[in-house]
Amino acid sequence: MTTSALRVIVIGAGLGGLALAQGLRRDGIDVSVYERDASPTSRRQGYRLRLNPDGLHALDELLPPPLSRLVSTTASPQPPTVILDARLDQLSATDPGASADGGRNVAVNRLTLRQILLHGLDDIVHFGKECTGYRIHADST
Repeated sequence: MTTSALRVIVIGAGLGGLALAQGLRRDGIDVSVYERDASPTSRRQGYRLRLNPDGLHALDELLPPPLSRLVSTTASPQPPTVILDARLDQLSATDPGASADGGRNVAVNRLTLRQILLHGLDDIVHFGKECTGYRIHADST
């Protein structure tokens, strides 16, 4: 249910567009999302991505609590990286799971995250729609 006269159209149902739509909907803003792909799985879009504490916090703020918890349960800590030379002597080691502020970085499956972000938006996400331009009307809409 919308509580604002503001109406927003989001072009693109990628991770950013869907996160924006979730946040706008949460705040009662009328939002529609248009995506040129025929479906969420019509093309490959990568496998995993890393979320740092800021990204996780942003999703907590945008998503309803059940979806935010679902993101947390599907994320896995990133393993340390060890670089060895030809004799298998360790040259360096990093812990990509640790962030500078002491929080944790996690890895998430991109398709799973997109499915979580799509949850509850079936009525506002329109696939197979390409943006080819826009007009500004006299009333500024």
